[in-house]
Amino acid sequence: QYFLNGTKCQSCSLISNCFSCSSGSNCTKCVSSEYFLNNGLCILCSLNQTNCLTCLGLNNCVTCVGNQFFLNNSKCVNCSLILNCSYCETNGCSQCAIGSYLSNYSCFSCGLNCDQCDNGTQCIQCIANWYPTPGTCTLCSDLVPNCSECTDRANCSTCEQDYFRNTSNQCQLCTKLTA
Repeated sequence: QYFLNGTKCQSCSLISNCFSCSSGSNCTKCVSSEYFLNNGLCILCSLNQTNCLTCLGLNNCVTCVGNQFFLNNSKCVNCSLILNCSYCETNGCSQCAIGSYLSNYSCFSCGLNCDQCDNGTQCIQCIANWYPTPGTCTLCSDLVPNCSECTDRANCSTCEQDYFRNTSNQCQLCTKLTA
């Protein structure tokens, strides 16, 4: 873009990151939304606000850089401030760490011994040696005696030491062979 300086056309590119201007010192539009106008100059959004990619003006961020920041009152905030958040989007957390569930852009604990849940009360997958039961995780050996890993509430897949899995998927004590 150009502006008229007396009888000559001059380029707006004389003003750094300026797309259109009214004079050699007054920009009216910046080259991209990564800049905002301030007293006729284009200022990089990230210089005004740390981790801000695009903005509408001074202290008015619209998009944050990467996926480790989210917007809070037009400012970029680090996702690490959200407990157990592993991935952020514009409004806050969008993915939680194992053992947590997402609700309203925040992460909450699934509960004791639970790896994956759909909300705070329904565990879908428990940690090793535990099995999901309504509202909680139960130790496999409490469901099937002497069981270390169970496939459901009544069947064992791996028995504790000195026990073997019988045809009923229960754990039975090994007997010593005598010669």
